[in-house]
Amino acid sequence: MNEQLKQKYVELQILNQEIEQIEMYMQQMQNQLSELMSVNDSLTEISKVKKETSILAPIGSGVFIKSKINPVDEVLMNVGSNTVVEKSIPGAKKIIEEQIEKLNDLFVKINKNYNSACQYRDTLEHDIQNLDK
Repeated sequence: MNEQLKQKYVELQILNQEIEQIEMYMQQMQNQLSELMSVNDSLTEISKVKKETSILAPIGSGVFIKSKINPVDEVLMNVGSNTVVEKSIPGAKKIIEEQIEKLNDLFVKINKNYNSACQYRDTLEHDIQNLDK
């Protein structure tokens, strides 16, 4: 195997590992986006709650208790560094929507990098095939 072929093969292996890491990161971002969208939907729904509405409140993995909830005007939000602040529902929704927007923007940038890496991988594979003849 000539030196140039070895070099391209090593480069391809490294690139494949990087692509795999990007794919895992993108999946984590999708999970975060999904969770944020769910929270946003929940905030919308909780703002419609009437007095003494019955709910199932989760207390653990698949375990719920029956509970009653009163109308909610404010929620407690973790704003980082183990700091919790009280926010109005519209204020909380605004923060969540900003987080969704930032995460979407980041996802678009990472997806561009992913596509570029995949295109380069295709080029490397083609080069390796030509060198291996």
